[in-house]
Amino acid sequence: MPVITGMLGHGFYNKHSAPQMAAVDYVLPWVDGTASAMPLNEQPPTIGLADFGCSEGRNLILVMKRLVAAYRACTTRPIQTVHSDLSTNDFSELFTGLNARENNRFSAT
Repeated sequence: MPVITGMLGHGFYNKHSAPQMAAVDYVLPWVDGTASAMPLNEQPPTIGLADFGCSEGRNLILVMKRLVAAYRACTTRPIQTVHSDLSTNDFSELFTGLNARENNRFSAT
């Protein structure tokens, strides 16, 4: 059975994804506006946000942070983020980027 491998790991994708980050920067104002305008129903009790194909996280961690901040401004409901990729993905860089004590290495400049 063929196996699909993930990225090279060790920060390779984060270091080589400038075009993808440019696209994220371009749509961030729309993300903010959409999140703040989205009506929140009472069900389900938890707000869920998903990043399918997260790779090492550099590009979408920023979007997730913005979405979480927008929802926290208008609700006290729990917010859950899910970051998913191939099982062969190197998730260590993603976990480092998600660590709140990190030095904002994934923030926009």
